[in-house]
Amino acid sequence: MQLADVTESMVCTTYITEAVQNVVDCIIKAANNSIPKCSTRLRKFRRPWWNEACRDNRREEKKLWNIFRRYSTTENHVAFKRTKALAHRIRRRSQRDSD
Repeated sequence: MQLADVTESMVCTTYITEAVQNVVDCIIKAANNSIPKCSTRLRKFRRPWWNEACRDNRREEKKLWNIFRRYSTTENHVAFKRTKALAHRIRRRSQRDSD
C-alpha cells in the first residue's frame, strides 16, 4: 500500500487553488496505486439448465403476479398460483434433465 506523499513544497505556493490541486492530485495518484481496478471475485456461475421454456414461463409468472398484485381478485390469484406451480414444475424438470 502506497501512502500519499504530500510535501511542503506542494503546499507552499502563492495560489491556494494550485496547492489544493497538488494535494488532490497526490491523493488521487495514491488511491489509484493502492485500490485494485478489477474484482478478484469470480463471476457468478450461470445455470446451464435454464432454457427457453424456463424463460417463457418465468415471464408469464411475473406477468400474472403483476396483474394479481394490482387487481387482487380470486380469479387472478388462482391464475397466478397455477402458473407459479407450472413454472416450478418446468424448472425442476429442466434441472433434473440436465444432470
